[in-house]
Amino acid sequence: MDLAIANLPIRGNDGYVYGRIDKIAALAAKAKILRLKALPRFCNTKVDAYWQDAMDAVNTLKTEADAAGFGLATDVVGMWYDQQMMRDTELLMYEELTAPGRLGLMQRPTSAGGNSGWFKLAWQAVKEYPMANGLSIDDPTSGYDEDIWSANRDPRLYVNITFNGQLWDFPDFPGNRTWMFKGATGGGRDANNHGVTSRKFSNQNWDLATAQTNRAFDQAYVRYTELLLWEAECANELGNASVAFDNIVLLRDRAGIPAGGDGRHGLAAGVGSNYQE
Repeated sequence: MDLAIANLPIRGNDGYVYGRIDKIAALAAKAKILRLKALPRFCNTKVDAYWQDAMDAVNTLKTEADAAGFGLATDVVGMWYDQQMMRDTELLMYEELTAPGRLGLMQRPTSAGGNSGWFKLAWQAVKEYPMANGLSIDDPTSGYDEDIWSANRDPRLYVNITFNGQLWDFPDFPGNRTWMFKGATGGGRDANNHGVTSRKFSNQNWDLATAQTNRAFDQAYVRYTELLLWEAECANELGNASVAFDNIVLLRDRAGIPAGGDGRHGLAAGVGSNYQE
């Protein structure tokens, strides 16, 4: 791994080609492996030295990625549609998918000529999205109502998930709504009993003809967002909870979750001081 890191090109240098493994991708692979080594699933007893190794690898990756011009994509909607923007900002390791319309058509609802229903989501994943105020749905003060679970949620939910009755229109299908209950005549494969599917990668600005012929999006394996989460996790395990707090706030701020009166973007009071809990 270190030999590859020392010899592979970096963006902007001779020998660099989009889509091929480069120095940044190799650094990302090393950081990911060392983080996995430190996790409880592979290490029954916490070993601080493993977390320090992971932190060192993450810091090196962040330094190199920042110097190469990577960073957070600011458009949380367009980031799933704009291939070049993602390559320029977020994608540290990715696979170039070239099949025309592969993901765009698979995600587009059948009521708009697509094949929605391929990527179903577990209800547990939906529940992880906090409320628009940043509070967990388990917080009794959050305002969550399980009977109207999609109301007033984290803005990312509406970008990433399609659910029954949601407006999801296109230039050639104005006013289109997705319906996925049994017997429905539109939406996720006309009768998707699952109720929720992924909404990513289906550009709402494309008509069907464009979606059928446009290049597919890249498959992300490591994004800059993950780099920040790895840094937060490693810092927390090494006793620097303030870094964990700052990184999570950075991501919540980008998502559009308001800071609130305490400036914590809905994070619990204990987050930052005892985040491991």
